[in-house]
Amino acid sequence: MGWNTFEAFVGEYDDAILRGNVNALVDSGLKNLGYVYFNLDGGWWAYKGALRDAGGNINFNLTAATCENDPPCPVYANGKAGMKEFADFVRSKGMKFGLYMQPTEQLNTCTHLTEDVNLLKYLGVEFLKYDGYITRHRASRKCATCSTQAAYRWCTV
Repeated sequence: MGWNTFEAFVGEYDDAILRGNVNALVDSGLKNLGYVYFNLDGGWWAYKGALRDAGGNINFNLTAATCENDPPCPVYANGKAGMKEFADFVRSKGMKFGLYMQPTEQLNTCTHLTEDVNLLKYLGVEFLKYDGYITRHRASRKCATCSTQAAYRWCTV
C-alpha cells in the first residue's frame, strides 16, 4: 500500500513539500501500518520547452519556467541527480519509491524505450504507475502497447 502525490497536489509540489509528506507518513505511523510506497505522480517532467534532451532522456522541471502551472512545481535543480537524491531520501526513511509515467505522444515513450527503462533503473523505481488514461486515439493505444513492453523490460532485468 502507498501514498500518491496526485490527489493531494496534482502537479503542484516542490522538493520541500514532497520531503515533508514522506516525513509525515513515517512520523504519523502510517508507514508502520502498511503505507510503504511513496509514489511521485505527474508533473516531474518538463511541460514547457523541450521534453527530451538530444539523447532522448526526459527533461525534468529545472526551473519554474518549465512548469505547466505556476509554482510550486517539482523543481529539481540537479535534474536526474536531484530526482535520484529524492528517491534515496524516500528509501532512507524505510519506504519504497514509485514513479508515474504515461504512454502518450507527449512523453513519446514508444521511441524512447531504452532511455525510459534506464531512468527507472537509475532512480531505483520500485513501483511504476503506468496508466493510459488518455489513450483513446489509435496511436496512443499503439504507444501503450510498446511502452508496456518497456515496463516489462524494467521489471525483468
